[in-house]
Parts: sequence; structure tokens; C-alpha cells
Amino acid sequence: MQARKGIVRCYENSTTVGYLGYFEYRQIYDYNYHFYAKENTFGVATLNKTILESDILRMKETVDVVIVSLHIGKNYVIDISDEHKEFARYAIDVGADAVVCH
Repeated sequence: MQARKGIVRCYENSTTVGYLGYFEYRQIYDYNYHFYAKENTFGVATLNKTILESDILRMKETVDVVIVSLHIGKNYVIDISDEHKEFARYAIDVGADAVVCH
């Protein structure tokens, strides 16, 4: 699935960086906008631990650094829930070098 493939960039010092991005599942986004990627449709990658681990491990095989972006939490709220912190920590534990939550 294209949404989970990620992007790889090579920088001047030959360091390769892989970028992966996920969006927390929200039923209203799926219902109103058909927002999430499915097998045969475009969209954003849904966040779950099984997918997250699989994608990070796959990316780690081909790059020097993996950066994961998680679109999680309530809009316009600064605090992050313990559940969301757990997703970020999980990404690090399975191999991500950095996690950005927004």
C-alpha cells in the first residue's frame, strides 16, 4: 500500500533518512471524507502498532535513520494523552530514531 511506503532521502554526507507518517483513526474522517488508505484506494496510513512496527522494521533495513510522524490527539490541544505517548514510545522501541507528534 502506497500510504505505508514512506519516503527516503539521501543527504550530502550519504546519510539516508526514511520518513513514515500515520494518522490516528477517526471514524468521522473515514465516513465523511474517505480519508484513510485502503487496499485499492489512496489516503493516509492508519496508525496501529502492528502496522507501525512492520513499517519501521522494513524501513530500517534500507536507511540509516527513520523518522516517524504521528498525527494524533485532539486538534488545538497542547496536552498529549498517555495512550498517544505510548504510541510514540512504541515507535522508538521498535526502531524509530525520532518521532514527531502533531
